[in-house]
Amino acid sequence: MDTKFLIKGCSKIGQAIGKSGREIPSLVKDHGLPAYREDLNGPWYARPDDLDIWSIVQADKHLPAKWREIRSRYQHLVSPQTAGKGGP
Repeated sequence: MDTKFLIKGCSKIGQAIGKSGREIPSLVKDHGLPAYREDLNGPWYARPDDLDIWSIVQADKHLPAKWREIRSRYQHLVSPQTAGKGGP
């Protein structure tokens, strides 16, 4: 499976966000992690870009406000859309 579009499985989703795969169900339920199952006992799925956004939101909840201001000014330099292009 190409992880560019979809990540399959708790352990791989956990790796992508720096958490244990065992935490995925509670992160979905309690913290809005954008992952899903197609049926009750099936594997978990998540889109990498959704996980990136979720991780940034989680970081913003714990980082000082000043850091959020700094990131908003420089995010375009490391954004996947501008990677290797030297900025906007």
